[in-house]
Amino acid sequence: MKALALFSGFESVRGHSVFEICQSLGIGGDVETSAKRLDLYYVSARYPDAFPTGSPFQFFTPEQADEALTFAGTILKFVKKKMDDNDQ
Repeated sequence: MKALALFSGFESVRGHSVFEICQSLGIGGDVETSAKRLDLYYVSARYPDAFPTGSPFQFFTPEQADEALTFAGTILKFVKKKMDDNDQ
């Protein structure tokens, strides 16, 4: 999403929320939904102290990893298509 924002003329993109970048670009639908869901994993999976006890690997399941990959795939497919369509 950051690449698409920069490609679309944004001078800079701050923050890590894929959902917020979608909102800034006016993107809705499945991509926006995927971004919202993917954002849920960002902080809790990245920081070792995100949970009161234990490490993130103790809280996430293989099914959640598959789900996150599906959301990321939806977003990447959309970004690639938008950039390919606008590059021609």
